[in-house]
Amino acid sequence: MKMLTDWITNIEDGQYLDMIFNNISDMVFLLSMNEDGSFQYVTANQTAVETLYFPKNFRGKQVSSLMPPASAQVITEKYREAITKQTTITYQTKIEFPARSGAESTRFSYVESKVTPILNNQGIYEHIIAVTRDVTDWVEQERQLKHVNKQVELMFNHAADAVFMFDYKADYTKVNQGFTNLFGWTEKELVRDRNISILPPTDNDFPNIFEQLQTGNVVQNHHSKRVTKEGQTIDVLASYSPIIEEDRLVGGVALYKDITDMKRMQDRVRESEERYRAIANHTNDLIRILDKDGIIQYASPSHERVLGMPADFYVGKSVLSFAHPDDMGVLQNMVEHIIQTGEPAETEYRRFHKNRDIIWVEAKGTPVMNSKEYIEQIIIVARDISKRKDWEEELMALALHDELTQLPNRRLFQQELEHSIEDVKRNNSELAILTMDCDDFKSINDQYGHDVGDEVIKELAQRINQSLRNTDIVCRMGGDEFHALLTDIYTGKEGELVAERILHEMEKPFHIWNHTLYLTISIGIAFYHGHQTVEQLFKESDEALYKAKMTGKNMYCIYDS
Repeated sequence: MKMLTDWITNIEDGQYLDMIFNNISDMVFLLSMNEDGSFQYVTANQTAVETLYFPKNFRGKQVSSLMPPASAQVITEKYREAITKQTTITYQTKIEFPARSGAESTRFSYVESKVTPILNNQGIYEHIIAVTRDVTDWVEQERQLKHVNKQVELMFNHAADAVFMFDYKADYTKVNQGFTNLFGWTEKELVRDRNISILPPTDNDFPNIFEQLQTGNVVQNHHSKRVTKEGQTIDVLASYSPIIEEDRLVGGVALYKDITDMKRMQDRVRESEERYRAIANHTNDLIRILDKDGIIQYASPSHERVLGMPADFYVGKSVLSFAHPDDMGVLQNMVEHIIQTGEPAETEYRRFHKNRDIIWVEAKGTPVMNSKEYIEQIIIVARDISKRKDWEEELMALALHDELTQLPNRRLFQQELEHSIEDVKRNNSELAILTMDCDDFKSINDQYGHDVGDEVIKELAQRINQSLRNTDIVCRMGGDEFHALLTDIYTGKEGELVAERILHEMEKPFHIWNHTLYLTISIGIAFYHGHQTVEQLFKESDEALYKAKMTGKNMYCIYDS
């Protein structure tokens, strides 16, 4: 594979080094040591200058004059340590960053630095190179991961369902109290006596399940029969997850829900793992050099780590190769902007990994000028931002859905209602909203507790949702109040039929744990007549609901102006 310097055309080597030096996402510093043991900056890359708000004349200034006192002390002590030990040292610490000019306060960040002393011609250590990365997000993620692990442990120990772990021989290694409650066996008994089994003598499905786990497959919602300590055969809904290390099954986790008495189960466990590597002489950023036609002339070795293909694979191909079809225009616009203006440009786009997974990258393109100030080439530095995109998407979903029922919340419902009103105006159809409220729901919480009340709310949400058409939307407004949006209706009777289906569903008893409950619901209906605002529609359906409550409950009323 050709090295980066092999592609230098009509410009000095230093321009390429400077381009890459200033596009690396880590902060890089070169410092000299004075006779009094202090350090002064010889140079720093653009990332460092922008991150620390260094002035233009920072070269030659001492660390103590540019960094806050406490930070300067920590940094210089580490520099002296590297020179004293005559070796490279790596450290992680929390430091105070300088404030932007005119800002009232500084900011604190966690950083990881690699400090390397450099010999002069006389064999004396008088310079150092420091490569520093802001790892605040990583530290915070580690803290969150510990919190998640603690929560998982609490969930394991306090889960009402039976949860257990087993090794590669299918022997028990850990069981929770829910397992003991369901089967009667304690963890101590199971670990001590490997002959104990909860598998039935006939209809034993576990060998087939274990075979699937050995191939890395997850087994979900598998209906099985198991035997308790007392010899009772019970029905369980089982889920198994393998634990794979180095392509080998080392154990697994299983969850059993007793469906002999309980009908529904929802328990999801998600594990999160993230690895971090310190970068010394290279970066995980994707570095490319393009010619003016967008053809890749050089690709950094990090391509294989990030995208799964050797760097040479990309040489000679268009920069658009393996970009997501929907994002090729975005990438093309960035390249054209650089060529037309001679200015750097940034964008975000999706591209394909070797295994066909899609990853998000954030790319920054910088033009390389020749001696005549014409663009000779373009350097693009990109980094993987897939996790950030996942977090943004997850946060957006959380912001628009109710936590208990997973239904749309008020905010999302109002957005859908506003869009539907515009559609109705164009299509000359009608829409209606239903406001629903459980009758005397407070008595449920008072008599059975809020946990039972929450289960009732979830069951109620499912029944309402099942009563709607595929084009309709239901949301939880809070408490036991729900709204439904009925679109593409052409007669008022269609809205009434939906309300009647909901009332019919409410005639069925609610089986919550060991309780059988009977509930009713009142419904208010308001139709859109082409002139009301969203607020007016809500008000009209509320008034109709109030009328249904006052008239006798367990019924629906239509708003009548």
